[in-house]
Amino acid sequence: MTQYTWFRVYNEIRTDSKIRRLTPAERWVFIGLMCLANEGRERGTIELAPGMPYETPEIADGMGVSVEIVKETLEKAEKLNMIECRPDGVIIITNMKKRQYQSDSSTGRVRKHREKKRAQRFKGTLSGNVPETFQQTVSETHQTRTEHSRAKKDAPLSFWELLLVCKLDEELLTEKQRKELWRAANTLEKQREPEHADFEKFERWWYAVDWRGKKGDTPRPSQVQAEWSRFEKWRKESAGQWRKPNTLKAN
Repeated sequence: MTQYTWFRVYNEIRTDSKIRRLTPAERWVFIGLMCLANEGRERGTIELAPGMPYETPEIADGMGVSVEIVKETLEKAEKLNMIECRPDGVIIITNMKKRQYQSDSSTGRVRKHREKKRAQRFKGTLSGNVPETFQQTVSETHQTRTEHSRAKKDAPLSFWELLLVCKLDEELLTEKQRKELWRAANTLEKQREPEHADFEKFERWWYAVDWRGKKGDTPRPSQVQAEWSRFEKWRKESAGQWRKPNTLKAN
């Protein structure tokens, strides 16, 4: 899963001479392209998988615009040297990596913040005589967190993607939820090796096609695992057209 959920946009974009040559619709598409480039494994590069570009209809559908608008934007942006289109079709946003910072990833900052809060929580109590039961609780909590921390380092991509799709907070998982999550993640990795974009499309499919999603139910990790084959079949038969929600009927 991408470590960047946001990117830097500077004030000068409002008066940038190249941006002003784009129509309002084309500007929206370009912002969308920057979002896709920020989500890529290599920041600034737009690709569904290594060496595999997005299809123009996929980009258009994700941004809610016509295919023609996307094509016009790509053509104009390439002429203005705002993007580079590689021979394999992969798109690179010119200079995007130069204007972003690796430190923008919140992972390290969130971890430090949690550690600070945890230290403040125990500071007053640990400064004096600590009851034995409390010491035992702290020790057990530390051991559990250490085990979870080690496990997170080995977590596959699907583990983090499932957290997002299933709207789960990693810090608040019960042991039952954690086991279900790991089981589903490992199965998907072994059988499918899905990418970030696959999980995004599954989530859209769930709420647009599956009867439980239509009711507003959030999928559980085991349901994502169980329904992945049906999702892939739907995507193949409908060519990813969201206007055909009844292509496959729910069981």
